[in-house]
Amino acid sequence: MRAGRMCWAPSVAVVALLVAALAAAQAEPGDGAAKLIERPYTAVLEIFMVGAEYADEVPYSGETSDFDGLCSVPSDLVWRNRIVGLDSVFGHFEGEGSLCVQVEWGVDAEGAPAMVGMGWSDMVGYFGLRDGSAIDVELIVLDEAFDMDTGQLTSATAVVPSGVGTGRFESAILYGVMNCRWFSPEALMAGVEPELCAIHGTIRYDPHAVAGE
Repeated sequence: MRAGRMCWAPSVAVVALLVAALAAAQAEPGDGAAKLIERPYTAVLEIFMVGAEYADEVPYSGETSDFDGLCSVPSDLVWRNRIVGLDSVFGHFEGEGSLCVQVEWGVDAEGAPAMVGMGWSDMVGYFGLRDGSAIDVELIVLDEAFDMDTGQLTSATAVVPSGVGTGRFESAILYGVMNCRWFSPEALMAGVEPELCAIHGTIRYDPHAVAGE
């Protein structure tokens, strides 16, 4: 992550190329398979941090780990998250997720070691409904920025399928871009302030499954 005053917003061209590439990668259903319809997909969600596993007994000691293969790059900690959201197809949903966090270290005005930014990778999770239906997703970082003056962090991630959906999510294929922001690292890490996010993309699904038929 780059520290400093920065802002980011995905261009229409970037989003269109991403969605087109992901859509092209999905195989069309064969004879006898569920006939899927495709619709625009939007969702708003809050992501709360509910726990963390650190690479060392002392948090933010500078030690890193791959956490038994969970992280593809050396990371300072793994965040565990709770997800609450509302989308344009299924309505209210909840879920859980995790991500690997890489702390960027520097020095403060007095020259003492200080956290100046952070990045993340290996983000996975699921969205679930009250009836037990669930869909697994993976989030791939597109861009991120941290404004040291305001404390605002913004990020953009691609949302792609991971595994097979169950119940009303059966046969569903979700892809899009999720934009998030938060202002207080302390409140976020304490679990009292959520990361606020919005997803814009496309979903393919079996209308009979969505209706619970």
